[in-house]
Amino acid sequence: MLLQTFNKEERIAFAELAKQMIAVDKVFDQRELQMYEDICAEMNIDESDVYKMDNVDIKDLLDVFSNDNKQIFAILELLSIAFIDENYAIEEQQMMCEMIEHLEIDEEKLKEMQQWAKQRIKLGRMLIDILD
Repeated sequence: MLLQTFNKEERIAFAELAKQMIAVDKVFDQRELQMYEDICAEMNIDESDVYKMDNVDIKDLLDVFSNDNKQIFAILELLSIAFIDENYAIEEQQMMCEMIEHLEIDEEKLKEMQQWAKQRIKLGRMLIDILD
């Protein structure tokens, strides 16, 4: 939903951020990997495009987004990835803090964004239950 607002360069930057968020704690949970695959499919990007941005600095990746709203969308999606495995690891928290500081997002807004991401995951799980 939010990902469709990104242009091609933003989509590739976001996919690299997502890849880094998944890898930062060195725990590759199947739910995170599935979410990454779903993200790439939704954004219609090829994995080979993402590998061109391997190890690009987080701040540089965030600067690719053309406006504040798109940066917020990226953070919301990244929070969803961080929360999907029900283990918001310290490494994920540190990466998120680095991004939040770079984007100058205040603590209150971050709390609201975290709540949104948690609710999104909860609603997604409820939908799966309804469809089963």
